[in-house]
Amino acid sequence: MKQRIVYPLFLFLFCSSIWASYQNYYYGEKFEDIQNGNLTNITLKDYLHQVLDSYHLTDDHSYDQIGSSCICEKDDRTCFHHLSFDYSTARKKIFGYLHLEQIQEAYYINCVYCQHLLGPSNFPEGPIPGVDIIPNSRFINTEHTWPQSRFSNTYPHTLQKSDLHALYPTSPGINTTRNNLEFGEVAFISTTTCPGTKVGYLDTTQATRYFEPPDMHKGNVARSIFYFSTRYGLNISDTEEAFLKKWHQLDPVDEFEKWRHEEIFKIQKVRNPYVDHPWMVELIEDF
Repeated sequence: MKQRIVYPLFLFLFCSSIWASYQNYYYGEKFEDIQNGNLTNITLKDYLHQVLDSYHLTDDHSYDQIGSSCICEKDDRTCFHHLSFDYSTARKKIFGYLHLEQIQEAYYINCVYCQHLLGPSNFPEGPIPGVDIIPNSRFINTEHTWPQSRFSNTYPHTLQKSDLHALYPTSPGINTTRNNLEFGEVAFISTTTCPGTKVGYLDTTQATRYFEPPDMHKGNVARSIFYFSTRYGLNISDTEEAFLKKWHQLDPVDEFEKWRHEEIFKIQKVRNPYVDHPWMVELIEDF
């Protein structure tokens, strides 16, 4: 029997109800302005950047207070900020928890681009997949959906490199093939590494190569890129953005993406607004 790390139904329903309320409160008192369409485009993106970059002072059943610092004066209030940790910790969370699957007594990790499971037999030299284990990097890699070569110079490299919202497990070959290519829909294939994934050109007039992930991961890619652009104040090219917005609609947020997002928030204390509220993407004309 195949199972992802198990969470009881009652716990899932409880967490879902919490998610439905706090996904609003997290964005502060201006959330209602966003809902009413009073914040759009660069004004909205800048505000969301502030939300993700700032300290949050929470209170039950009310919007977070958002600022440059905070002091908890009541026992029932919590102050938090985006946590930074080392890359080893990030990889342990990706491989040893968030994307770890159990089939009978063995553990497996799914390559999000090639859509195949990597288990004990794929790691002949160990370490093999398991809870809180980083497997041998010769056989599985960490994909930075936003390439490191295009990181912001404003924020620490480690903060961006270890941001779980943009990290996924991939096979080494496809990770190397993707490199730092932008995402797009490939019409003329130059490289095929695994089924469902393409590298090549948008049309016969193009000299630039693009990377196209499998359909079931396209929405996840889009929301990760929109998040990274917003969190670190980075721009997305017009061509890539057009494809990402299309994929965001075609591959909507599913239950696993919600669960992954919520677990990442517990770990690093920052949310992805485009998983919480997919409709916000349409309010920003130019990322």
